[in-house]
Amino acid sequence: MLQRLLLVFFGVVFAIIFGHTSVAQPTITIRDAQSSKVTESFNTRLNKPVSFIVRTTDSTGVPIVGSKIVSTIISGPSGYGATFSHDSLKTNRRGEALITFLPAKGDGRYLIKIYAEYKIQQTAAVVQVEVKERRWVWLLFVGLVGGLAFFFLGLEMLSNGLKKLSGGRMRTMLTTLTKNRIMGAGLGSLLTMIFQSSTATSVMLVSLVESKLMQFRQTIAVLLGAALGTSLTMQLIAFKITSYSLFFVAIGFIITLIGKNQKTKNIGSAILGFGILFFGMDLMATSMAPLRTFEPFIDILSRFQNPILGILAGTIFTALLQSSAAFIGIVITLASQGLISLEASIPLMLGANIGSTVTAIIASAKGGSQAKQVAWSNAIFKIFWVLIVVWIIPPFVNLVYYISPSPEGNVDALMQVVPRQIANAHTIYNVLILILTLPFIDPFARLVERLFPPKVEHVKTMYLEKSLMATPSLALLGAKKEVVLVAHQIQDMLNDIILPFFTKEDMLLPQIAAAEKQLDKITRAINNFLVELTRQEVNEEQIQEAYLIMYTNNELEQIAELIANNMVNRAAAWIESDHDFSDEGKRELMLYHLQTQKQLSRAIAVFKDFNLEKTKHAEQKYKKFRMQAIELEKQHYQRLKEDVEKSVTSSRTHLELVSSLRVIGSHATNIVRTHLPNLKDDLAAVKAMEGTL
Repeated sequence: MLQRLLLVFFGVVFAIIFGHTSVAQPTITIRDAQSSKVTESFNTRLNKPVSFIVRTTDSTGVPIVGSKIVSTIISGPSGYGATFSHDSLKTNRRGEALITFLPAKGDGRYLIKIYAEYKIQQTAAVVQVEVKERRWVWLLFVGLVGGLAFFFLGLEMLSNGLKKLSGGRMRTMLTTLTKNRIMGAGLGSLLTMIFQSSTATSVMLVSLVESKLMQFRQTIAVLLGAALGTSLTMQLIAFKITSYSLFFVAIGFIITLIGKNQKTKNIGSAILGFGILFFGMDLMATSMAPLRTFEPFIDILSRFQNPILGILAGTIFTALLQSSAAFIGIVITLASQGLISLEASIPLMLGANIGSTVTAIIASAKGGSQAKQVAWSNAIFKIFWVLIVVWIIPPFVNLVYYISPSPEGNVDALMQVVPRQIANAHTIYNVLILILTLPFIDPFARLVERLFPPKVEHVKTMYLEKSLMATPSLALLGAKKEVVLVAHQIQDMLNDIILPFFTKEDMLLPQIAAAEKQLDKITRAINNFLVELTRQEVNEEQIQEAYLIMYTNNELEQIAELIANNMVNRAAAWIESDHDFSDEGKRELMLYHLQTQKQLSRAIAVFKDFNLEKTKHAEQKYKKFRMQAIELEKQHYQRLKEDVEKSVTSSRTHLELVSSLRVIGSHATNIVRTHLPNLKDDLAAVKAMEGTL
């Protein structure tokens, strides 16, 4: 009996002692003194105090009265003497104590540890106070815009440097390597890495299709690869090489400064641009650091987890920036500051894919049907895949988590890992699109061609009037005048094309290419007009004259194509090189160019107003013209034997120029020869030419 009483007594004592200790275990809650909102992060400006309420409760939620509260700074801007209103306080009857923190001078982040002591128990909580300068919003804006400016400057320098290194081979690669889908996709990735923008690649494809250097179906694989090329850029950004940005700037600057030839300078320019690009990213990251604790901004970002809002925001901002790489780079920068999660970044990334198509659509607005097909095919397949993925974002996020590094639980680790996760998400998304879309390029192309069928192009001409068909002689006169107008425009193209080779400036090249596009439409309209005329009741002499006009028209068209394609491309490559012609070579080229102009002028004169003497004179001049080309080649080879440096480096371009001018003279002379008596009177010979029209 006595033993039982002793057991009950000791049980009650232990229950009182340990039960009291358990109840008295303090729990800390931090609230903003002004808003009463529970938080452990605060924002303030220089010299402005922050007040927060510390409340202690036991495990049952009952306030602990008389708990000792001690505050201490564990990290922050050094040497600024931040203080508290009291070194230590005790909680009141509500279990609360008011602490006021004065950060004094200097902006930055303070970490404050709050200790709550009651009897033998102690617990702690960490409070973060972000101190901003009074002009912090302005400084943030300037830092963000300045960083973005550096980003775009670096992007342009890197792009220009790589484009110059690739020289005139880019168009050749596009036209020859896009017949195979896989090679086309790889080429698209390569081009996007050169341009540092899938938008720029798509706009270039629109222009190539418009100029008939590529077909619409060839571009689809390239567009798919272009999106993957952007992902590779994102991986570079996510690997946090911004710490070495100034090292690349220094190396690139030194190479550019000491480079002895243009190729070396282009390499230096590309490296310099690479460094400036990442310096801009670093500047943006630093300027956005205060936003980590700015509640209104965090609330806005949290709304982007709504897929519709996120996709809309990504589309709009990418369309404004005209670069998906720039926008996703900003998203990665936000993630590196702990401001955005992977889940919130996915809708923004999807929107960026759609936004990157806007510029190409605008560029195709004034183009033909194939240009529109290229631009809209890019938009259609990207919108299609966004509509698919938006419904499976959670499993897609899980896939990204599975193949990406995982944070170790603290905030700093999360800030390091999320940028990598976003870059991986972008890569996975575009790889899956590439794999799933490549097998269906043909049916997809047929769909786009149905949506954007070819339109009949109406070409504005001066003298081609259908009303003249009733009077064949007037119709032939109108066609002849139209061909003369074409000939004069080709004369202007021939006059201009030699200048870039001597001035090393490319201002005239786009004008020449644009002129040839327009002339191509006009020459086709002339041929169609004449074919329609010959199907009516016309006599043999009128048929013969119609075919002579068509023959002349086709010879002029071939001259225009030679200038706008071969010579323009050669001029573009020559401008990017660091080579030059020797003084003797320049003199020879200028002289031969002048002789080519004269031969074309003779051909036009013969065509406008037939004169037998003029015709024979032009034929005789061509014999001398052809012999002059052979003599110029001999003189050039003689300089090569003498090892004239400029002649050696410019040899290929020099000989190609002479060859092109000789071919132009040959086409001009063909026009003359059709007016010689033995050809003019031979209708069968003229009709035989019909097969080449």
